[in-house]
Amino acid sequence: VKAAVSRVLFTQYHLNFNTKGGETKMDPADLALRDANGHLFGTSANGLHSQIPVLDPKSCQYIAYTLSFTNPKTKPYTCVSSTSPLFLGHIKSMHTPKNIQIRPFEVQLAEGYTKNEEACVLIIVNNRTEFDKVQKWRQLIYDLAGLQSSVWNVSLYGDFCLSHKRKDGRSLLED
Repeated sequence: VKAAVSRVLFTQYHLNFNTKGGETKMDPADLALRDANGHLFGTSANGLHSQIPVLDPKSCQYIAYTLSFTNPKTKPYTCVSSTSPLFLGHIKSMHTPKNIQIRPFEVQLAEGYTKNEEACVLIIVNNRTEFDKVQKWRQLIYDLAGLQSSVWNVSLYGDFCLSHKRKDGRSLLED
């Protein structure tokens, strides 16, 4: 009986420290990568490498990690891009990795809704909104009408629904 040849299978995660939307450049210390149990992987500068064990037919393997912004001075709307390639051993040389898929990701530091009793205007934003644009809208609303404003991020909350319950248990209707 001939033994089955083990095929190389792994994935990686690479961060791009040139950002958009808020800050324009981040340092590896500004971001943290954690595993599914919350354990820190080390420096984000190195990205991640995850060896995947041999998979049985019709099975799947999940790889989970969390990216968090750790610098409190990072502006809201800062967007970090990253890629995660998947490598599989070449069919003719099972131990020679071949990049078979690349998945891009973007993670934005979102500004959550904050109840403001004095706000009369609600600015609706999404994951493509940039910090400077929100600041200009806030200033324009104040300069033209003398009104305070709050922000609702439809990408963060998934919708613009007045009855949507946030993590604090309240909705826009209740505020």
